[in-house]
Formats: sequence, structure tokens, C-alpha cells
Amino acid sequence: MALQSALEDVLGTTLAGVAGIVGKIEYVASLRDAQSGTYSHWGLSRAYGEQATQQALAEAHRLLFLKLLRTPLRALRDDVMLSSGALQMTAGEYIEKFQDRMPAIAATRLERRVRPAF
Repeated sequence: MALQSALEDVLGTTLAGVAGIVGKIEYVASLRDAQSGTYSHWGLSRAYGEQATQQALAEAHRLLFLKLLRTPLRALRDDVMLSSGALQMTAGEYIEKFQDRMPAIAATRLERRVRPAF
């Protein structure tokens, strides 16, 4: 029997080893299949089942994306330094990689709700 919810496990355990908010959202985005939009995490699926895993990862992705949007630029700069250092990349290399993955980084559920202001 699970002692915590799948979301608590994702936020408290799975993402604990990933440096920075930028690194965390990039990691969660890497778990999502671009074609189907489903997430894949063997350990979570085994512990909580496929439906709970999908819901937890989608919610974690949404929460991280909102946190990223609310983070001041100076803090994001520091976060990029932390995240790039953890991967032994320069900040510039990391930003290029991040930009290439931008469509996958945006949370799907959020994409449907947000409309352009212009």
C-alpha cells in the first residue's frame, strides 16, 4: 500500500534529485511522449498504476510550468546556472537545448486554457 500519493512521490522524491526549477520541468517534459501526450515513468506506474501516474505527472508538469512563469528573471538566471552546472554544460548550451525543447516544456493542460492576450 502506498504511503503517499503519486503526486507527493513525484514532487518529494522523483524531482528531489533534479537541480533547479528549469531542470525539473525539463525532466518532467522529457517523460511525455510528443505524439500521444502520455507520460512514461516505470517506477511510478508500478507503484501507483498508470492512471494515477498520468495524473500526477501532468499535475507536476502544470505546477512546475506555472512556477517557472512566476519566477523573477534574476532567479531564473541563477536557476539556469544551477541546472546547467548539474549537467556539466555552459549556461548558453543549456539555454539552446531548453529552447529546442520549448514546445514539450509547456504543460498540455495549461496550453488549452491560456489564450493570447493580443
